[in-house]
Amino acid sequence: MKLAVIALVLFVAVANAQPQQRRCLYTPNGWTGYYRETNFDAGPGDISYRFAAVSYDAIRERIKIEEREEREGERPERIFKLYFYNEKIEYRVERDLCTKREINETFYHYGVLTSAQYYGNDFLGAEVGGLGVEVDQFGEQFESGGRYFASYAPIGTSEFQCVPLLEAFVNLRGPYSEQYNVHYEFLNITAVTTWPPGAFDIPTSCVGSAS
Repeated sequence: MKLAVIALVLFVAVANAQPQQRRCLYTPNGWTGYYRETNFDAGPGDISYRFAAVSYDAIRERIKIEEREEREGERPERIFKLYFYNEKIEYRVERDLCTKREINETFYHYGVLTSAQYYGNDFLGAEVGGLGVEVDQFGEQFESGGRYFASYAPIGTSEFQCVPLLEAFVNLRGPYSEQYNVHYEFLNITAVTTWPPGAFDIPTSCVGSAS
């Protein structure tokens, strides 16, 4: 009887010690939401903070960002960005002036870096009372000295589809070329299957723009 009890205790202990199953593999192909971006290493003239509304379409490889941008020592600016990666074009509206440029970057697929290590599950906020969100935790150390951290949470009925909640690129380039050494907080992410008309329209100030 004692052996049975000991075996049961050991089984429960081993079972509880097993690493939790990774759930998060990819984000929805379409979503909208907001993010706060903080650059803790910003110097004079560098972007130190952004708050942005994002529309993300991985099917047609296009991203729209409407942001409030703050640079160290300067007044905040409102900037509109529209990326069409298939056409390799970016439209940018700043102070009512539109610029159109060619982009050579590849489309950024939001999701956990495929090389990142899975650390397990945690709760952001409280674990009890429905006051927290259970997330999968990831991280990676690069030979360059850079580090990556991410917290993603499952959505909907798919256990593998997730949305980002926290993401940090330490001494690394972020999702876009001008972002480096940044930390992100994502808010109100909503999956989109069908985009409404006009969701990615070119701003009127950019229509006919050749430069």
